[in-house]
Amino acid sequence: MAKDYILLNKNFFKRNDVRILESLPDGKKYLLFYIQLLIEASKNDGRLLFNMDIPYTESMLAAITDTDESTVGEAIKCLKSLGFIRVLENGTIFISEAMNTDYSTSKDD
Repeated sequence: MAKDYILLNKNFFKRNDVRILESLPDGKKYLLFYIQLLIEASKNDGRLLFNMDIPYTESMLAAITDTDESTVGEAIKCLKSLGFIRVLENGTIFISEAMNTDYSTSKDD
């Protein structure tokens, strides 16, 4: 069943890790990018995959999020260092928070 939207905890923007991310140069861009990744990962059990065998590359993520590729690279570094994401051995980005985020689906699903 495809997820139509996610629901963030009402304290999401008050979390220390989110505040630290926002405080960085370009941190607000990184946070928007993270939320876009979170939505995408919620479709696939926390994994960012183009299909079941191909993980998204930075250039693919830039294309699907309409984010500058250099911003994507820096955002991924920051998100990794702050524990928002993990990069698995095969290059797949994993976001555990995507598995814990509430979501809803339309009645048509």
